[in-house]
Amino acid sequence: IVVLSALILRARRSAHLHPKLFVPVLLESGLYAVLIAGTLGYVIDALGLGVLDQEGLAAQVIASCGAGLHEELVFRMALFGGGAYLLERRMRPWLGWLIALALSSVFFSAVHYLGPLGDKLSWTTFSFRLFCGVAFAIIFRFRGFALAAWTHTLYDILYFALRRAEQAR
Repeated sequence: IVVLSALILRARRSAHLHPKLFVPVLLESGLYAVLIAGTLGYVIDALGLGVLDQEGLAAQVIASCGAGLHEELVFRMALFGGGAYLLERRMRPWLGWLIALALSSVFFSAVHYLGPLGDKLSWTTFSFRLFCGVAFAIIFRFRGFALAAWTHTLYDILYFALRRAEQAR
């Protein structure tokens, strides 16, 4: 919590929040969410990995909003960003970023199987979440936290809405 708070304070000092940026950020995040949905949906289907389990749509929207913010804070800002920051001082910067990308994405996927509310471990869901972690980390690295968080949120909502519509057919 202390490390995460320090990272947030550091980021706030160098960032300028302008309300006029909300719509462009939302539109760009929506574009990334659509691209990720199409790409990852195709990859998961092409690999024969199936789809994730479904719950009620309202629960999925609420969970998507929380995941977009909280998981991006923990896995992208703290583990990926913080890890890369520490590693790049001890090795070639690109290698530090690559190691942080891999570790944060594996941890992102793995944490979904912990505790009493965790999912049953399967190659399908683990690989799906691993690919998502990589995509969100790349967006975080090149476009920033806000875009990664909004992309995660919108992607989750889009994914569950599309799967629900597909099941209704």
